[in-house]
Amino acid sequence: MSASIESLERQLARPRNKQRRFELLAELAWKVSAISQIKAFDYAKQAIALAEQLPHEPPGLQRCLAVAANGYVADANLASAEMVLGRGFQLALKYDDEQCRAMLLYVEGEKFLHSGQALAALRSANASVDLAQRRGYSARNARLLRVRLCCYLGLPDEALTECLELADEAAQEKEARILSKVYRELGEVYNALNDRTNALHWLNEAAAQYRKLNHAYGEAGCCRSLGMIAYLDGDSGRALEYFHRAWDLFNSIPDSPGVMADVLTCTASVHSDVKDFEKAIVFIERAEHVAQQSESSFTKAQAYLVKAQLYFDQGQYRKAIPLFEQTLGYAAEIKLRNFERQIHKVLAEAYEHEGCHQQALMHEKMGSAVEKQLRGHQIQQRAARIAAQFELRRLRAAREEEDRRSRELLRRNDELHGNLNSLLISLQQRQQGLLKLKAEVEVMLDEEGKRQLPFAKRLMAEIGEQLQDADIRAEFQRQFEKAHGPFIRNLSRRAEALTPREIELCSLLRLNQSSQEIAELMYLSVNTVNTHRRHIRKKLGLARGDNLVTFLAGLQD
Repeated sequence: MSASIESLERQLARPRNKQRRFELLAELAWKVSAISQIKAFDYAKQAIALAEQLPHEPPGLQRCLAVAANGYVADANLASAEMVLGRGFQLALKYDDEQCRAMLLYVEGEKFLHSGQALAALRSANASVDLAQRRGYSARNARLLRVRLCCYLGLPDEALTECLELADEAAQEKEARILSKVYRELGEVYNALNDRTNALHWLNEAAAQYRKLNHAYGEAGCCRSLGMIAYLDGDSGRALEYFHRAWDLFNSIPDSPGVMADVLTCTASVHSDVKDFEKAIVFIERAEHVAQQSESSFTKAQAYLVKAQLYFDQGQYRKAIPLFEQTLGYAAEIKLRNFERQIHKVLAEAYEHEGCHQQALMHEKMGSAVEKQLRGHQIQQRAARIAAQFELRRLRAAREEEDRRSRELLRRNDELHGNLNSLLISLQQRQQGLLKLKAEVEVMLDEEGKRQLPFAKRLMAEIGEQLQDADIRAEFQRQFEKAHGPFIRNLSRRAEALTPREIELCSLLRLNQSSQEIAELMYLSVNTVNTHRRHIRKKLGLARGDNLVTFLAGLQD
């Protein structure tokens, strides 16, 4: 993967026409998205901008839109994400790009989760997993989203079950990049279960994996989570160590203002809690400066709220009030009702301290109105969470039923294959016995001469009939069709000109029988079998380097 990416980047560095440059950017955005979200986001935005300059809408734009939407959601810029997602879905449908559609569904689920729409997020995640698994694509990101949703919905046990399954799969693949993502989610799940020991262990494991990969963004995210655990445990010193480490790592990454502002805000909050207001102001001003570079209203609202709260806690109400008002604007823009309620309450208190009774009363009334809306919204959220829990349980029951059916199907298939192998062995033994008897008759005929000729002829004729028309062969064919009926239908559709004998020969090749064994079973010479094989290859349209047995084994049942 990395070699192909380096090759594409070298090609991109050379002068190209706009069409070819778009193709390179689109391919890079899609491939790099598995390694670096930030870099992929940058390539996707460049490709989308270039697509606007082309005379016709280029194929591949849908994948750039999917990567861009993922980047916007990561930066909490949900308005841009929604716009890009809508266009991405239209183009994915137009170009019949199911892999892109699976990714768009996953990103849509992430967007819904960011906006607190748990049930919608779960449905998008489930749709992404179903589509990806049906088409044979990776559904790992959507399954990790489902893990986070389970934690959000208060179902950490469900989250742990799925996350442990993912961890087992990742360990078998021995892919450090995948392991790091799964270990990080496992740490978050244990944190939700209040199992701090396991949470710290897995987050540290994830950070170590990211460090091996030189993946600063992932390691910084783990350090932020570790810092939050230390902060909630009251260990301010340890929390600051982790936050400073995260800040240093994010500082080395271009174009990550949203997450960097978040870490700086967390650092400022810790300094504020230990009454080190001077350092807290330094960090929150850095956070404010970085947040201005972000397109996310949520990031800006968070930074301004912490800064305003710092001034409020120090009694500097005149400095706090305009910051609270600014935060209120961002919170209203993205419908952060909890922020709005909190800000109205504090603003009323700040205005009261400043002797502005009318403004204080206004904010008290507005705070009460928001609280009423929030109660209604919370009822809706609870209903949505209950519905999502039912959806998860329904999904689990359906999965258990599917597993039961799969086990039953495998059991029956094993039974059929056992019968088939037994019949094949019996058929081979019978053929070998008849061939041995035929050889003995031929020897006897040579030794006894014409006196035994009529008897020998009758015996040879009977042996020939048994070799070519034995009941056991018919039973073998019936059992094979029972076990591999779809294979025979697929083969017939692939090459309608195949004769019944050629189809029978294909059946034996699928069971990995050699030309010699097939010759004995079908009472043919090895040369005739090889001729049949050449005819079959020609009818199937196989190239010289294609292996016939491998091709037949790969045809779906």
